Amino acid sequence: MTVKSKPKASVVLLAIVNIASAIGLVYTTHLVRQSTAELQALREQSYQLDAEYGRLLLEASTLGSHARVEAVAVDQLGMQIPKQEQVEVIEVQP
Repeated sequence: MTVKSKPKASVVLLAIVNIASAIGLVYTTHLVRQSTAELQALREQSYQLDAEYGRLLLEASTLGSHARVEAVAVDQLGMQIPKQEQVEVIEVQP
């Protein structure tokens, strides 16, 4: 009777290994899908940050332009370009 019980044990063992393998496959598939969704969300965030960075570069370029700085100096601060007689040159000696 011991000869017939060995095939049954190996079949049960193979069934257990097969079920464990299937569970591992399902779990791995779940992890891959979850990681793919996270990657897609991060890529979307990256695209949005790139677009915002481009807008901020454009805004910085606009705000830092010489014409803009001069307009703010004249309009808001009441500054003006000095006349020739108001300019003094200072020489620095080492």
